Amino acid sequence: MSNKTIDGRDLKFASSQGIRTVLYTVPQYHERIRYLSNHSGFLQAVAIVSGVWNIGYVNYGGDDLCRDCTLFYDATDLNRKGARLFSEKLARVVAGEFAGHDFAGGVADPR
Repeated sequence: MSNKTIDGRDLKFASSQGIRTVLYTVPQYHERIRYLSNHSGFLQAVAIVSGVWNIGYVNYGGDDLCRDCTLFYDATDLNRKGARLFSEKLARVVAGEFAGHDFAGGVADPR
């Protein structure tokens, strides 16, 4: 699955294998968002897929990480420090998902 498409075949396969899936949107530097042509449409599509497939979705697009330019290599890529901080945040959410704090089919607050 790429960051541009969500393929139902991948989700169906994961489900058939007992693999729990979590969708997430990575942090991007907040100044970049206004230049994206269909960012809100993409977020809506991910939220719909999350609901249809009953999969948790975490949107880091508004996270505090997005406002700190020192955490980015460029407008779309976190640097080493940013990647470490993001990985720690994502790990806490995923650990919560698999520890029984189920947010399947909904949007989790990443903070």
